[in-house]
Amino acid sequence: MSTTIIIGSQWGDEGKGKLTDIFCSQADVVARAAGGHNAGHVVQANGIYHNFRLLPSGLMVPKCQALIGTGVVFHFPTFFQELADIQEEGIKDAGERVFVSDRCHVNFDLHGAVDAAQEEELAGKAVGSMRRGIGPCYSTKAIRSGIRIAEIFNEARFEEKLRRLAAGYQKRFGGLLKYDVEDEIARFKEYRVAIQKYVVDGVLFMARAKERGANIVVEGSQAILLDVDYGTYPHVTSSSTGLGGAISGLGLGIRDIKEVIGVTKAYNTRLGLGGFPTEDAGEVGQQLQKLGGEYAAVIKQKLRCGWLDLVALRYSCMINNYDSIQLSKLDVLDTFERIKVGIAYRDRDTGAEMPSFPADHDVLERVEVVYEELPGWNTSIAKRREWAELPTEAQKYVEYIERFIGVKANQVDWNGCSARGHYYAGLIYIPGSRMKRVAWPCRSCEAILCRPLLVSAQRVSTTWRALITTSPALQPRLFFLPVPGDDARPSVAMAVADDGSGTAEDEIWALPPRRTQNPLLVWCFSPCFFETHDKAYFCQAKHRTRVP
Repeated sequence: MSTTIIIGSQWGDEGKGKLTDIFCSQADVVARAAGGHNAGHVVQANGIYHNFRLLPSGLMVPKCQALIGTGVVFHFPTFFQELADIQEEGIKDAGERVFVSDRCHVNFDLHGAVDAAQEEELAGKAVGSMRRGIGPCYSTKAIRSGIRIAEIFNEARFEEKLRRLAAGYQKRFGGLLKYDVEDEIARFKEYRVAIQKYVVDGVLFMARAKERGANIVVEGSQAILLDVDYGTYPHVTSSSTGLGGAISGLGLGIRDIKEVIGVTKAYNTRLGLGGFPTEDAGEVGQQLQKLGGEYAAVIKQKLRCGWLDLVALRYSCMINNYDSIQLSKLDVLDTFERIKVGIAYRDRDTGAEMPSFPADHDVLERVEVVYEELPGWNTSIAKRREWAELPTEAQKYVEYIERFIGVKANQVDWNGCSARGHYYAGLIYIPGSRMKRVAWPCRSCEAILCRPLLVSAQRVSTTWRALITTSPALQPRLFFLPVPGDDARPSVAMAVADDGSGTAEDEIWALPPRRTQNPLLVWCFSPCFFETHDKAYFCQAKHRTRVP
């Protein structure tokens, strides 16, 4: 059993969805721990874009179960609409693999109406809420007047509590509150029946997953600088978006966690209001926005852009204790002759350097950023396939970030087909890193990259191989093949690929001795060699044992 937690290390929109999608390909369970339907991401598969706001994106992976955890505030209309949408888009069995913790608090339309009323009341001093009811729902949870999913099945008690809650808000906001409690109660007569098959004891669900040795991926929502405790308060969300929220929102134990990954862009972006010390409102910011296609994943609003803030990133690392970071969108910096990174804050009034990221938002808004200027590479890296092929300046940029924050960048990502180990639609695994993944198809050029997986300290090979397929369908299938018994001889897997011209290339990969009686697991991309003898790809073999 292993649990990997993926967290946004800035203000969101860092590319968490892409990395989650990769890890989910080998996961048994993917879980959301906090937040609601106010944030999300878009995942592309087989030419179709899937929008995820409340549902975990692991539903795209066949047989992967998805849990909406206890820490999430659950909006019924969004859940049913999103589920219907992805089923219509081809994920027919999604309804059989998604589950909701019975301890989730319900985000009513009442909460959305309250959110809107609060923003209207604050007028020019609004916090920039998306008016999805997230804050008011967490508020009622904290003062113990909220309603959990488990409570909706007692109809009389449920209606009594909702009417009482609505009456209190009506008294508070008067005509500003646009809401009809009886309409919502009527809708829940249908929801109560429809939701039953999805509701589980979230604590028991996770405990059983751990007992059976499931690989679990925790899909972070938003990012640490929007955390209610550690973010740029009050311009934050209302949930715990960091490691602590992942643990409490799913009932995880600290010893359950194998790896915590922070996702960060090679520059900074932010949606909406709030402090952003390295923001550039001029030409640089506009160029970053245009080249990076910087729009919020759900509402498609332009993001504010600026240079990478290493003070904020180091602060993020202090809180979440990342094992590694993923640095995304490196290619957006291709055309810059000089690249700046923020390395310190000074008080604009006194000139004194600040020791860390300030808690007071007013102080944050008046800081003066101290920049280090690094040389750009001024060339496209989109077609680079190996870390060694990257321009020296690009390598030094990544290494500078690693040294400053004290955390290794185990993956580097860009939008084209790229390299620091190898890639998945631009994802590069870094040689010598802790990443030990099987091959992935590039969704841009349909190349399958593969490397013998190291299952012990014995080093077999560092060579990456690329097999090109002309097939537009790259759905993985699993095959279990017999292997030799446990002895000193290495297990062997054969890779066979049709290069499209009718000639087959055989490659034999020697693996270290097998350690259990489990069969060898081979990934094969459809159409399958065993069934059609046409365009088959063995892209990777590995033991079903934990990597030491």
